[in-house]
Amino acid sequence: MSKIKLSTYRARFNRQLLKVDRSFNRRIVWTSNEANRYFSSLLRNRVPSPHVMANIQDCISFSKEKGDITSEEYYRQWHNKGFKYISLDGQNRGENILRLLDDEIAISGAFVDADGKEVTVENKFFSKLPVRLQDAFKDSCVTIEIYTDVLKPELTTIFKDIQAGCPLNAQETRNATLSPIAPWVRGIQQTHENVSKRITNDDKIIRMIDDENMAKIAMVLDRNKEWGLGRHAIDEWYEQGQDYNSLEDPNCPYGADEIKRKEGIFEIWGSVINNQTVYPPSVKVANKAWWAAIYACEWAYDNDYAIHSAKDFFKKLKEIDDKLITDSELEYSQARSKIVNVGGDPDKVSRSNYYFKWQSLPHQVPARNKRKSALVREIVKNKKDLTLRKKASKNAA
Repeated sequence: MSKIKLSTYRARFNRQLLKVDRSFNRRIVWTSNEANRYFSSLLRNRVPSPHVMANIQDCISFSKEKGDITSEEYYRQWHNKGFKYISLDGQNRGENILRLLDDEIAISGAFVDADGKEVTVENKFFSKLPVRLQDAFKDSCVTIEIYTDVLKPELTTIFKDIQAGCPLNAQETRNATLSPIAPWVRGIQQTHENVSKRITNDDKIIRMIDDENMAKIAMVLDRNKEWGLGRHAIDEWYEQGQDYNSLEDPNCPYGADEIKRKEGIFEIWGSVINNQTVYPPSVKVANKAWWAAIYACEWAYDNDYAIHSAKDFFKKLKEIDDKLITDSELEYSQARSKIVNVGGDPDKVSRSNYYFKWQSLPHQVPARNKRKSALVREIVKNKKDLTLRKKASKNAA
């Protein structure tokens, strides 16, 4: 380990040289108050946690020495883009240091300047701070630990070990899996970030549950395997690609054609959720409603239908789904009453035979398939009201 001044940190580990691989970093989640507290501690030399990273060139050499082609390719892709290091821990600290020195954030609070005097500032950018307080920041030191002999699979282990004191949740752990599906999921979430915010609570977004929702949708859309959506199934879906660097690899289990299809369905679904008016902006779209939209958009995509009006489509789809739920609840109640009337046990009537139960279990394959089948039958009957229009033939003159 070594200590370097903040001015040196910016020169050696700026955004052009330090690759923040989202596999090994939580999201930037610090509030302004947390940043202010960190800066105050920094000036008092009370920040023991090091910034941990891997030296890309050294790890390329180490990978070649060990004959690990996958690791060498992983590091070389970042080397070719000009990066010299990969961040493993310290993203929030490092990013806020850069933001401070580059006048991207303002700070407030009581800080100790280079003369040991306490200086109080309010919402000031670095360039506007008293000179001696600027000097104190420039001379402050952070601890750096750089690995030079780490193969690609070990990066995940190091990251998880570092985070042991503040445990990763299931999705943050999956995100650290070096499978090409992890950056793809992150990309889908970023592309459809507005949709993610409509279906995921803000406190869960911080912990990557929006990514988990996108992963679940992608799993449901898979035509090669019917996936349950329990924790271990999602883990398996991520881990099956950890020996590949690219989704374009012909042997990669996710399949390039499948990925393209899923991206197309996501595009249609995203438009539907963004343009629906049933749920106002202040209200999250209900799980049952956005899952119904996924099933409907999948059917439309696979059968070459375009949605003429996303707003009308969602409204009619919700009406269809609500009616299926209500009718099945009535059927269930009538079935129970019928048994009671002949002296039988109404609990023998299983909820698992009814739509209202199926819609509450998207994570279970049998229930999900039954709901999709029932919903698709109604979609076929209501194509006009759903504003579904057959796409022009690709072979048309």
